[in-house]
Amino acid sequence: MVNTLTLLSLLKPTFSFVFDLKRLVFLIAFSWPVLAVVLLASYFYPPLSLAETVQIRFDVNFYMIFLLAGSFSYLLTSVMLRTQQIVFFGDDPERRIFFPKPDKRFGRYIAAGIRILLCSSVLSGVFVFLLMTLIQHFLSLPVQTWLVFLAGTVLFCPYFVVRFIFKLPAVAAGQPLSWWDAWRMSSRINIAVAVLFAFFMFVPMSAVIVFYSGMQAVVGKEFAEMFAGSFGVAFSLLISVILQAAYCAYLYSYISSKS
Repeated sequence: MVNTLTLLSLLKPTFSFVFDLKRLVFLIAFSWPVLAVVLLASYFYPPLSLAETVQIRFDVNFYMIFLLAGSFSYLLTSVMLRTQQIVFFGDDPERRIFFPKPDKRFGRYIAAGIRILLCSSVLSGVFVFLLMTLIQHFLSLPVQTWLVFLAGTVLFCPYFVVRFIFKLPAVAAGQPLSWWDAWRMSSRINIAVAVLFAFFMFVPMSAVIVFYSGMQAVVGKEFAEMFAGSFGVAFSLLISVILQAAYCAYLYSYISSKS
């Protein structure tokens, strides 16, 4: 049975994985500069900007939106997959830098991620609809019920994502895992895992905020925003992804070995 002590004990190999400098350089040496350049480009060509016209409106730069969404999705998902493969199969001693490539395993991995998001969105929407229907019998909901429905769906969607998250390391390990088995594996630990995932996002980003504050006092606000907003944010995102992927892989291995 997985308990809180087990979940906390897996933090040690997770952080050891990330603090291995050679492995960390291998994973981010290519992705970090690319993400930083894309973020730097978005600083000069913002995806959304307020147009200075008589009538207030937003200018949308669809090219930059597609560049941000595409590059981040591709690179972060590739790093996530490679991280979990290293946990399962070990390091590749012949390669010094990880260059993401869209092979068959990556295709299956990203397809599993898309299915998880779609399934979680549908389940979250059904849950919110039933909840709103129940509440409607006792309370009067606002006129804009579609806004409440949309907000509720977005709010509860991460819960269902966590419930199915083990399908991703299963693909990385080359092992079949049904939806029901993924749901069952995450029972009783889903809230704790969600908190740990949020922790893995919070710690690197907090370090970037501290770094940004220090740079702002030394080199000025504008340069600090450009530097921290590109290299700092890209680095924190990669570290967060590696932490989450490694922890998920270790937890999947532990639960699989006990079942």
